[in-house]
Amino acid sequence: MSRYKIIRPIVKMILNRFCGFFRRDTVCGEFSAFGFGEKIMILGSIIFATGIPWSHVFGYIGAGIVLSGGVITRSFFSFRARGKTLIILLLALCAWGVILSSTVAIRPSYGLQTVFAYFAHWLIPFVIGFWIPLRYKTRMIYLWMISLFVLGFISFLAFTGFYHAPSFSKEGMLFGLHNHIQFAALLLLGFNILYGLFLTPFNSKKTTVFLSLSGALFLLFLILTGSRGWWVAAVVSIGGMTIHHILANRSRKTAMILVVAGVLFAAGSVAIFPQVRARINRTGFNDPNYLHRRNMAVMAWEVIRDNPITGIGPGQTPFAKKYYDIMENMNLPQETGYMQKKHFHNIYLQIAAEFGLPGLMLFLSVLFWSYKVMFSSPAKNVGSYESGIRYGVLWSFVALAVAEFFDCLLRGPAVAMEYFWILGVCGGFYPDKVNRNE
Repeated sequence: MSRYKIIRPIVKMILNRFCGFFRRDTVCGEFSAFGFGEKIMILGSIIFATGIPWSHVFGYIGAGIVLSGGVITRSFFSFRARGKTLIILLLALCAWGVILSSTVAIRPSYGLQTVFAYFAHWLIPFVIGFWIPLRYKTRMIYLWMISLFVLGFISFLAFTGFYHAPSFSKEGMLFGLHNHIQFAALLLLGFNILYGLFLTPFNSKKTTVFLSLSGALFLLFLILTGSRGWWVAAVVSIGGMTIHHILANRSRKTAMILVVAGVLFAAGSVAIFPQVRARINRTGFNDPNYLHRRNMAVMAWEVIRDNPITGIGPGQTPFAKKYYDIMENMNLPQETGYMQKKHFHNIYLQIAAEFGLPGLMLFLSVLFWSYKVMFSSPAKNVGSYESGIRYGVLWSFVALAVAEFFDCLLRGPAVAMEYFWILGVCGGFYPDKVNRNE
């Protein structure tokens, strides 16, 4: 008997036991209908969902397993039309980056590494999220949120002095094994999904209470991260969801109660935690964080003005000595300088400076089609949990678009992988005929 014939039944048994916990129903034999490749993809998705809030390494491992399952099942073209358009735009942006890396970049190897990072952290997570079998999609999002909540709670205990762990909390802010800005981005995504579910009609009282308490804790963790850019993004997204709820569903009384409760909760957090008050008091035009971001925006504009079509090449910001010298001559200090600073604290300026205006147009098209993927349907299943999740993710991408005026989180894996993965999951909630067998 070959080694493969011995190993395969063992792997299949593990997959059946491990993945069987996440069946949507309890009908016997339902899970066995999946092939070996689908079970591999479910296993990889579980590793991705539970592990990536703690480390992007688990994201890489889970993504690799899902991709191997996709090879077995030949799922390469199982995408709805809007999903395919988004993939084409992402590939076009990466192709343009490769061309610039080979032609205008000072250090081509850094350019190619940067392009590969965008490919690996945007396109691949979107694809593996889309490939999750339909009946498991919501389960994977719930797993991710549970894992994120546990990470937030552990960080909160460190914040309150229950134990000392700088990787979870330091400098009066929650870090959650990331930096405080990245952690805020993940927590707002989790909160908005819960809020979208909360606004879903026909929830039972027990479900409503559970969503309210969970959402309050996510919101508290978000406030304690001290990320002022994501506070602004939270006000935009949560306010937008609430206003839309008032206009679309005419639930004015409920919405006003939510607004008052949210304001009181935020005010209470400020009153209770001096660390939050300290972050607010630091905010102003003399804040070094503001000055450094403003100065880097000036430098980015100089780069764009000189190189409007090609930019300076992907990943070349640290090596643009000419522009660091210009900043020094203009007496505009930076947080770090030549050979150290990697980004402009603004993803739009970053893309325009490194990929040129054509690259910026491609990036804006990616954002636009991300919204199209979301819009392709909260109205199709009004009242369903999938609709509530998609609604929350839609407004989370609005928040991301706002917050990226202050940072470049999409450059790295910690936030980009999760946002594009959940975008892919939601994009596959309503599959075409190629996926109806799921």
